[in-house]
Amino acid sequence: MHALTQTREPQGDITVCTVVRGAVTTYRRHFTRLALAAVVIFAPAMALDSALERLVPASVQDTGDWYKLLVAVASAVAFGGTLTALTFFAGVLDRLVATERYGHPWKGLGGTLRHLPLARLVGADLLVWGIVSIGELAFVLPGVVAELLFCIVGPVIIIEDAGVLRALRRSARLMAPRWPLAVWLVLLPLSIESYLARRVGGWLHDSIVAALLVEIVLAIVVGAVVGLLEITMAHELVAADRSIAGPGSPPQPPRGAGPMTS
Repeated sequence: MHALTQTREPQGDITVCTVVRGAVTTYRRHFTRLALAAVVIFAPAMALDSALERLVPASVQDTGDWYKLLVAVASAVAFGGTLTALTFFAGVLDRLVATERYGHPWKGLGGTLRHLPLARLVGADLLVWGIVSIGELAFVLPGVVAELLFCIVGPVIIIEDAGVLRALRRSARLMAPRWPLAVWLVLLPLSIESYLARRVGGWLHDSIVAALLVEIVLAIVVGAVVGLLEITMAHELVAADRSIAGPGSPPQPPRGAGPMTS
């Protein structure tokens, strides 16, 4: 394991401003890496999703059941591809945050993607999505509460090399006393991102290529910032919690923040 070149002290008071500063610093210093990652990861998934969304619906009505089944399978594949792309990109952002905070060498996009716990991350995404959806069906407020409590499950899995259920519990324990942070740093940015995506989708509905390009730009300009806010907040909360748990001991980087070996 490489020696740390820098270690960031956990902040005693985690505020919206401290998280925003950390996220903006990571975004500015690692812009080229995250932009390249966005293009490589999202372009294939977005192209397939856009093609299905714009070309399939008009033709399904005049075809047989076998074709409708094929379209359903293709849509499921597109959904899986989009979910995987989002998971990969979030993992890359987490590695960039860890690189910025702890000074470990960047292992490249390929090395980063190979070492992500993809199965656990996708499983956690699906589980949280299910919990939030059930909460919203029962009543809107339980869904919002679940989204606040479980918003850093993915980062916790990477930071602490945790299992899905342990990450759920850990996220809830860290976020429960800090839920206003999640409102400002997760729910509000996600709402803005969703609004912009809907507006852009409406403007460029007839042009697949233009929509693809604009969606990639949105991923770089908006999606990356939203992701960095969430992940930086997770790192701050984990570091602060470990500092409280072990007073008098020097701050240590989370397990997942260490340099990845091949």
